[in-house]
Amino acid sequence: MAASAASRHPVQPIAHIAGALKRYAGVVALDYVDFTVQPGEVRALLGKNGAGKSTLIRLLTGAETPDQGSVTLVGTPLDQNGENRTRQASALGVRSVYQELSLVSDISIAENMFLGAWPRRWGVLDHRGMQRRAEEALALLGLSLDPATTIAALSPAERQLVEIARA
Repeated sequence: MAASAASRHPVQPIAHIAGALKRYAGVVALDYVDFTVQPGEVRALLGKNGAGKSTLIRLLTGAETPDQGSVTLVGTPLDQNGENRTRQASALGVRSVYQELSLVSDISIAENMFLGAWPRRWGVLDHRGMQRRAEEALALLGLSLDPATTIAALSPAERQLVEIARA
């Protein structure tokens, strides 16, 4: 009997945490946790306060380093030390959207989507490029919002969706 294509070519996990131990000032937040996300999977993290959900997310985003264990994203191990971890995780496509939004109310959707990384063309802000790319990101979520609209003009639900589109 021939092996299936899946068994001959195993699918590489999108994210894999192996044996993660994380302590904070005498508190064990993660106790040798293993966690894997395969392509196409959706995972929910459920648990009481203090169960380690946020710590697990911070490991995946590179904001934290495990005291022991490893974090691998799309086959690439995250650096063990330094602030480069968050840049590395971001470059590999990992983003998080938190309950508390990080949008600036008085600027546009497009400006918020590129906050801190505004595209430039010939040394000046590329407003057209920002508008176009923001429109594309919003369209992926089925939103037909004008990227020039200020965040203050949006409903709370629309703000959350802009935050997701930004990610």
